[in-house]
Parts: sequence; C-alpha cells; structure tokens
Amino acid sequence: MAEIRADRDRFVAFAFAAADLLIELDAKRRIVFATGAAQSLIGVSAANLAGRHFIDLFPAAERGFATRVLDGLSDAERIEPVSIPLARVDGGAARVWLGGCRFGGNASHYFLAVSHLTIPLSPEAEDARNPQTRLLDAEALPDVLKRVSEAAGSEAPVALTMLHLDGLQALQQRLTDQRRAELMGEIGAVLRLSSAGGDAAAQISETDFALVQRPGLDANAIQAELASITAAAAPNRRPLAMRTAQVAINAADLDDESAAQALAYCVKKFSQTDGKDFSLASLEQALAGMVDQTLDRVAKLRTTVTSGDFSLVFQPIVNLETGGVHHFEVLSRFAPGESPYEYILFSEEVGMAAELDLAVCEKVLKLMAGSPAAAAIAVNLSGKSMASLPFMTRLARLLTEARIDRKKLMFEITESSAIDNLDQANGFLQNLRKLGHRICLDDFGAGFGAYTYLRRFEIDYVKLDGPFLKSAMSNMRDSALLRSITTVCAELGAETIGEMIETREEAYAAAGLGVTHGQGYFFGRPLTSPTLPPMPASGATAF
Repeated sequence: MAEIRADRDRFVAFAFAAADLLIELDAKRRIVFATGAAQSLIGVSAANLAGRHFIDLFPAAERGFATRVLDGLSDAERIEPVSIPLARVDGGAARVWLGGCRFGGNASHYFLAVSHLTIPLSPEAEDARNPQTRLLDAEALPDVLKRVSEAAGSEAPVALTMLHLDGLQALQQRLTDQRRAELMGEIGAVLRLSSAGGDAAAQISETDFALVQRPGLDANAIQAELASITAAAAPNRRPLAMRTAQVAINAADLDDESAAQALAYCVKKFSQTDGKDFSLASLEQALAGMVDQTLDRVAKLRTTVTSGDFSLVFQPIVNLETGGVHHFEVLSRFAPGESPYEYILFSEEVGMAAELDLAVCEKVLKLMAGSPAAAAIAVNLSGKSMASLPFMTRLARLLTEARIDRKKLMFEITESSAIDNLDQANGFLQNLRKLGHRICLDDFGAGFGAYTYLRRFEIDYVKLDGPFLKSAMSNMRDSALLRSITTVCAELGAETIGEMIETREEAYAAAGLGVTHGQGYFFGRPLTSPTLPPMPASGATAF
C-alpha cells in the first residue's frame, strides 16, 4: 500500500508540475473531478466545477472550437496543447494552454491539464480577432511566429502556409446569416486546431488564411476536413478548391522586428493576388521573393529613421482673407527617386509609422529650439501612430522636455480611419491642446467617416481633401456639401484649410465656399531649407 500511495503521490506531483488545473470529464463531457488553481483562472473554486459541462468553461464564441478539440479523440490518444480562453465569472477571459488524454474504453473519461499561457498575445491582437472565425489578424502573425519558434526552442525554419479557398464568398452568399456564421466558425476551428499550439492561424481576407501548421500534420488532412465542412453547408455544390503556398521563415530572423513587420506586410499583399496568376510552385517562390524584397526595404526604412537621414521641406498655408502666410506644413523627403507618399504609406503598412513620426518630431523640435523667431509649423501624425499608446507616451515625453513656443507647433492627424479607440486618441489630443498645441484633422471629405471624427475629436482646423474641394468648384452637389462643412466647422470653432489650390481663380472660389485658409502651388511649392522658415512680415496683402 505504501508503494501504491508513493506512486500516486508521484504522479500527482508530476501532474501539478505540468499544469495549474486538472479536470476529469466523463463520457458525456461533464466534470466529475477538478483540482488546482480554478479560483485564480476563472474565479470559481475547483470543488464547485463538479457537475458542470465542459463547454460551460468557455466564452460562447469559443465553444465550437473547444468542442472540436475533444471531437474525434479516441481512447488512449493525447490532446496536443492548444491555446484557448476560459470564461471568468467577472465576464473576462483567461487564455490558457489546454491539453490532456482519454482513457477508459467505452466509458472513456477525458483527463485535461490547464496551464496559464506564459506568452500571451497583445490585447490589440486579441481585439482584432475575426468575430466569426475567431482567427487572428495578419498583423498578429509576427507575434505568433515568435511564440511558435520560442516554444519549439529551435533555430529550424518555421513553415508559414497560405491558403486560398476558391468560391468561399459565393458559397456564403447562398447561406442564411446563421448558417454562414456557423460555417465560418467551423472553418476557423479547423484552421486553429491544425495550427501550432491551436492559435497560430490568421484570416487575411474573405477567402485567404495563413497558419503555422501543427508539426506532423499533412496539409491534405486540412483540405479534406475543409472540403467536408463546405460540402455539408451546400450539399449540391462541389467542394471548395483550396490552393496553398508555403514559405520557410527562419526562426532566428524573427527576433528582428523588421523581419516580423515585413512578413505581416507580405502576407497581406500576397493575399490580394488570390493566387490567380501562379502555379503552386511559383506561389511559393513569389511569396518567398516578396518577403526577401520587403525585408530589404524595411531594413532601409529603419536605417533612414534611426539615422535621421531624411530632409524636411516646408509648404505655406495662407489666410485667404489677408493673403498672409499663417503657418507652414512640414513634409518629409527621402532618397532621390523615392515617392514621399509611397514611402510613408509603406511605413504605415509595415507598422513603422510611429517610429517615422517620432523621428520627424525630434528633428522638428531641435530646429524649433534653435529658431525662436521662426514661423508656426504643422507636423503630420499618422492615424496608425495615434492608435498606439506607446507612441503617445513617447511623444508626450518629447514635448514635455522641449523648450519651444508651443503655439507655434501644430499637429495634423492623417489617415484618421486607422484610429480604433477614438476616446483614447481624443484624450491625448486634448492634452496636447492644453499644452498650447493646435490640432488639424487632415483629408476631410476623402472618406465616409469624416463627420464621425469631427464629432468625436475637438480640433482647431479641418483640412479639406483637394479633389473634393476642386469638385465643389464645379459640381453643385459637392459645392452644397462643402459649404455645409465650412458652416459646421465655423460653428464648432474650427477653421478650414483647402488643399491643392493652384490658380488665383481656385483661391477665390475656395474663399467663396467659406474656406478660411489655402494651400497649394499657387501660394508656394514646398521650400527646401536646413532651417525653419522665418516669421512672415506683418501687413501682408490679399492675393
């Protein structure tokens, strides 16, 4: 008996060394025994779990996946650990590793081991999950690949597999909303369970997916299961065709932030081709080649940003009533032949917008500190940057330490659609305004969400999209819309700036539409200067 008790204690010790919570389920998947850290994981004591169904441990959106984890598990098989959230009693979720095995013949029980996830994904990655498939967003792939490679503990290449499901959109259109949601949930569950750790899969577009395959899993098995699911959804249709491409990512390279950012960018760009113009072999070559090219481009961008090897130019913004220069917009210029627009767009797409914005701000603040008599200037901040709390913290620190006339430094918020947390962004902008900085909302009229941002952000200036302004000069509908915008802005205490004004006639037309300031080649091209432009002489006359 003593030896039996010793063996029992030994195995219990081994179990707790490997897990935080141990759960036993009967054949009907009801909890018959639980012990361990249930209180800290989900807010309920282990003793109170007995009698509950296994599925009740998970958030509603994750129950399909949790069920599939156990489905098809035959006697004496082992569940490879997968990442999954447990539902907490306070309404939150605790993401854990879930593993286990099954024993007992016809009345086989499930023996599950639950452990805290030691390397969780960021809150941003969790929030960006597709609500139906529960798959990650493409931008989370670098974090996923790092986690997989760290868990593997090897420098061997990690294989990233891209999947394109031909006809998926057409199939969804034939289904009811409920059946469509069920289908996408099933597809997501299959891909997650097929991925390393059960959470290394992402949805890139409506028909494109990416995953790091679970070791030892044949891609044909994924295809067969997806074909079965889609065939069941529409029995009279042929199963969807699945095309795949795979690229090996060196695990050692994943420590390089540039490589991770380049990979996420390539996956998104690659999905836009839908694989239409390539065979399977050339798909793999194309993706690998795209990664290599993007890595080189990201490395050059990072070098440019960290070294400050870019120049600034200054374009005047003029008061349309007086003709006097009101302030200058700061624009960045890069290596010869590099389009500033494409360069900045690329920095946003690979996640480096915040770094570039901070580098520009640092350079501007140094110039301002040495030029107290200079004119007021406006610096662009990407909406991508404004969505980043670390960026806001670093910029606030820079501004706090700067010895400048704050009224002379404005900020223009570009690509506002990239800002998800509008309340957080507005709070930061209001802090900038309290310091004395003025805020301008750029490209108003270029997107459908313009009024939303005007309603949510308290700002000082609104810059009107150039093509929209030009259209308003000849189109009655756009003219009426633009007049309403200038009226609303005036009532909110915000002045307006019209872009792309190239002639005297356009300047008069803009003023006639209620626009208060103008920018464009008619007033001056961007000025190249190693110093800030001086304060214009007072008493300027109208144009």
